[in-house]
Amino acid sequence: MLYGWGVYMMSGINGFWFGLTICFMVTRAGYSQQADSASQEITENGYIGKMDSFLALKLSVSNDIEGFEVMSNGPLISIRPNTRMASHLSFNYRFLSLSVSFAPRFLPGNGDDDLKGKTQSMGYSMNLSFRHWLQGLSLSHVKGYYLDNTDAYITGWVKGTDPYIQFPDLVYNGFNGITGYKFNARFSTRSLSSQTERQLRSSGSFIPYLSYRYYIIDNREKLTGQNSTQKSDNLEWLIMPGYFYTFILKKSFYTSLGLVPGIGMIHTWLLTRSAGGDFNDHQSNTVYRLEAHAAAGYHSTRLFAGGRITASWASFRQEGTTAVTVDNRITYQLYAGYRFNAPKIVRKGTDLLEEKIPVL
Repeated sequence: MLYGWGVYMMSGINGFWFGLTICFMVTRAGYSQQADSASQEITENGYIGKMDSFLALKLSVSNDIEGFEVMSNGPLISIRPNTRMASHLSFNYRFLSLSVSFAPRFLPGNGDDDLKGKTQSMGYSMNLSFRHWLQGLSLSHVKGYYLDNTDAYITGWVKGTDPYIQFPDLVYNGFNGITGYKFNARFSTRSLSSQTERQLRSSGSFIPYLSYRYYIIDNREKLTGQNSTQKSDNLEWLIMPGYFYTFILKKSFYTSLGLVPGIGMIHTWLLTRSAGGDFNDHQSNTVYRLEAHAAAGYHSTRLFAGGRITASWASFRQEGTTAVTVDNRITYQLYAGYRFNAPKIVRKGTDLLEEKIPVL
């Protein structure tokens, strides 16, 4: 969670090279700009470089799109969106980060509508990172999915030629949040998430947090008398104690690692709709999760670029059944950005706010 919201690895080779090209181009452009600025302030005994005079603009690409997998007595049910990559544009200043994500069709892998159907996706996020407290909130919307393992359900199906089983009216709407506490003030979470600080000396911290999300999966296909549809409302929360450490290499280069186990509950309210009427069901299940994080990058006072990858494993057994819902994800993100001088009105307004609320 510290490194950002993540979802499936979706054939990311093309996306990797596309993102690497962006980072290279921005890096080349950055060298033609003015280098470090004297306005940088060093605090925490030289461990953190405060970038309070700069507004950071960041562009990134990732495979951050929601998908689902269910294991049962039959074949695995693997439902994916027809979108491999998403773009994210972030505006970051001091403790505040605002981001919007979308999936433009020109990105590699965002196509094949004839075979996989159309997918629409959009997302928004806000992150607050204070001296010790961390808060993240995000909203996401995805419409249009397909069955990735269609060959398990249609005999003689030919990949690349025959269309996948499609769910054009399957909609995902989700609200996600985390609330965490960083014990070591010399460890900068902003240097990893919003790039509004720089970690100048190697440091780590124990960061326990509460992860929670409410999401709706709704098949909005019209009832014909021969079919049925389902809608599930899901409330999930986990307690996740984690540890993160950032290694500084030659001052401007860094790598970072983190490991976060978790346990919690997921509550599901299921509505089944058919021509004969509606049926409601509710169940609560224990969910287990493990996340491994890795990041690397470059950061000067003005220019920054890098990448991160998150692997997570989660599962829960559906109450009263043999079905197991799994959520195994490998998420990557490549990013590049530049820090601009923040407008005077923004700096003074934030200074006043931080004076009135010392916790900031």
